[in-house]
Amino acid sequence: MEPRYLLDTNICIYIRQKRPEEVLRRFRKLRPGEAVLSVITFGELLCGAAKSAQRSAALERLRELVTLLPALSLPESAAEAYGSIRAELESRGEMIGACAAIQRSLLQDNMHNDNMKSDASTKAVHVT
Repeated sequence: MEPRYLLDTNICIYIRQKRPEEVLRRFRKLRPGEAVLSVITFGELLCGAAKSAQRSAALERLRELVTLLPALSLPESAAEAYGSIRAELESRGEMIGACAAIQRSLLQDNMHNDNMKSDASTKAVHVT
C-alpha cells in the first residue's frame, strides 16, 4: 500500500500516550502502510527516547512503533528547504526544529481538531 499520511513527532507522541483520544481513534482506522514517519521524525523520537528516564523501555516502544509506521527517507529537496528556512529564521533570531522546518515546506494537511484531510499532492498529515 502506498503511504497516504506522513505523521509528525507530536502525532506519534499522541498515539503513544493514547491522548487525545480522537487522534488515537483516527490512527486505529488507518490500514497498515497507510501512515509513515519521516526520517527526521524518527530521529526526534529516538532523541526523546534516549533522554528518557526509562531509556530502554522508551527505545523498545519506539522500535514497536516503527514496525507499524516505517521511517521513510526524504528527498534532497527537503534538505534544501530545511537549509533555506533555517538560515532565514536564524537571520531573524528565530529557531525551530529540523522537523518543523521541513514539514513547513512539505506538509499541507492537519490531523488536529475535528478534520482529518488528505492532500493528494503531499500525502501528509501535520499538526499546527
